[in-house]
Amino acid sequence: MKVLKCFIGITPLGIKINEIEEIIETVLYNEFAGQSKYTIGFINYRGREVQLLNLAKILKSKYKADYEDQFILVLKDKPFGLVVDIIENIDEIEIKNLVDPELTFPNYDFIDKVFIKNNFPIYETDKIVGRLGNKDEKKRRKTKKKNS
Repeated sequence: MKVLKCFIGITPLGIKINEIEEIIETVLYNEFAGQSKYTIGFINYRGREVQLLNLAKILKSKYKADYEDQFILVLKDKPFGLVVDIIENIDEIEIKNLVDPELTFPNYDFIDKVFIKNNFPIYETDKIVGRLGNKDEKKRRKTKKKNS
């Protein structure tokens, strides 16, 4: 399995490559009234709207870089993007080197597996998006219809 290793501040974050459509530099985004603290805003990505999730808030961490120095991981088959500070590399990880996260592991609810070599967590984007992303998307569409 190929995993993109990246960071939010000092918080390590692994995302399976097959869950990422593209990695792009940050672009201007739009905000809307009433969006949650877990949403940075919305961008136009190749003609479709993508909601940028604030992973620092979700993972109880802090971004180290300014927005213009960060990257967006556009998720495959989902209208969401994840903002990260640093992209380290892509690793090929064998399944035998992965373990389930312990209950005491930070952000346990969002982690799929942990790479035992350096305790690097591999996050499940469906868990992140499923719990946090859809609320703002529904609110934003409602606001957009009301203003039309």
